[in-house]
Amino acid sequence: MSKGTCCWIVLFEITVLTTASASAASGPASGVLVVGQSDALCPIAGTMTLRGFSSGALGAYEPSGLNEGKGVDAIEDVIISVLTCGSSGAVFHVSGFLSDPGKSWLISIDCNGISHFGAKASYFYADSNGRANWAWLTSSD
Repeated sequence: MSKGTCCWIVLFEITVLTTASASAASGPASGVLVVGQSDALCPIAGTMTLRGFSSGALGAYEPSGLNEGKGVDAIEDVIISVLTCGSSGAVFHVSGFLSDPGKSWLISIDCNGISHFGAKASYFYADSNGRANWAWLTSSD
């Protein structure tokens, strides 16, 4: 999604391929993203812009559920103006897990011809809310 092209579009289709959907007859999950945008000042210097969807806060994504009964919480590009504020990239958050699905659960997410691969993401699982989080820096897939 990052690389400055995907989330400039107001409306587009997202395709999510997971290990479960790859073997299911239904195939990859698809949804339509209505892009929202939020701008904020960084604590030290510069600005941060979020573009995409964050449940209850930014944009819209329909349907929000995936084939396996999991919910998409966020699909966002993060654009940072200066390095002191962090790194630009993209994030994908999915909730509804009872245990850690592992980084490889997400095979890929495709948006407007840009693909990000689970294997190339930074990954974090939050036990407290059953949410898996993938993140890609601008320079990675």
